[in-house]
Amino acid sequence: MRRSKSAAVLAAAAAMLFTAACSDTNDPTTSRRSVTAPSEQFSTPVNPLDAEIQNYIRALFPTGLETAAGVRWDVVKASLDAGKVNAAQTQYFNLVDWITKKEDKLDQPAGLPGETTVQHATAQLVFDMSQFFFNGGTEPVHLGSDAAIGFVTPTTSLRLVTPTTFAGLWMPVGSAPTAMTIVINKIETPVLRSGTGPLPYFSGSQWPLFYQFEPFPYVTLNAPATFMVCQILTGGEGLVIPPSREIDEELRIANQDPGAGARIPGGQIVDGIEILPLKDVTSLPQPLPVCEGKEISYPLTQVSDISANPFRVWLHKQGMLALRGLTHAGKWLLTPQDAYAIDAGGGGEALAFSTFGIVLPPREIDVERVPGATAAGPTTP
Repeated sequence: MRRSKSAAVLAAAAAMLFTAACSDTNDPTTSRRSVTAPSEQFSTPVNPLDAEIQNYIRALFPTGLETAAGVRWDVVKASLDAGKVNAAQTQYFNLVDWITKKEDKLDQPAGLPGETTVQHATAQLVFDMSQFFFNGGTEPVHLGSDAAIGFVTPTTSLRLVTPTTFAGLWMPVGSAPTAMTIVINKIETPVLRSGTGPLPYFSGSQWPLFYQFEPFPYVTLNAPATFMVCQILTGGEGLVIPPSREIDEELRIANQDPGAGARIPGGQIVDGIEILPLKDVTSLPQPLPVCEGKEISYPLTQVSDISANPFRVWLHKQGMLALRGLTHAGKWLLTPQDAYAIDAGGGGEALAFSTFGIVLPPREIDVERVPGATAAGPTTP
């Protein structure tokens, strides 16, 4: 339980916030306080998650900005303890917006285990704050290797792309029903059998990559957002084999079934997933995720039946492994090819946030092609 704070303490914190805000314009190159050094402007951490938040603030923010960030966070907690939930939420969103706008002034994350970039460390800090505020988190949950955070309101749009450009999100103006913090987080799957993954999908195959798109607070959108995830593009002996050219055309973005009232019109519910309508993202504001030419490899728990068969590997590398029947194979061999759907700029529209990945729909589901897109498709070794 968070420690109690009196109205007097809240007022004192607000006064400190005003003083700290006046130092917001300090030279960001000034030296910061050590992560382990005493810092009088921070309150005693109420749990391990709060302690990590304070460590990240000390490590990332230069002197002046560090004071402002620490006091702003204390004000959020003080408002929560005083039962002023609406005020606390406004202060939380103001803080997140402020942090995202100060990212270019932050220090390299020295002294934070596992952190190597400002962008990832900032995403972790905001994620920690969001878990604390909305979910009552007490223990840190660390993001994957590729993560990004964004802030959006009902009157703004959001274009958010992870550092690797393997995943991204476009939210048009009016899609957010309230102010929202958005976190995109790669789901690390170091050991993965070919055609399997974290989605509750058993009627077909699913392929890396997989990302968690998480909003704070969790709400259903007013209008569809476009979710983009790149597929795996390399394979070989002992590795996940990417889908063949013929199959690649039919891959779609899917997420966990959000349930009645949050499903996208035109989506297909299969098992526990929602296969999303294809969205041509090439006309959306750029830059957006860049999939073509990416090289990612995933080791298997054991060699898949495809990679264990040299002849089938050869067929795959020739782009002729048609796994969905002779009719589809004949069509692929004899007709001009549509662009690779996902690699050519295909995404999926959805109204709800969850785990997203790439799936091959069951053969009884007819899928559309990306209209007017052209691309060379994925490369294989």
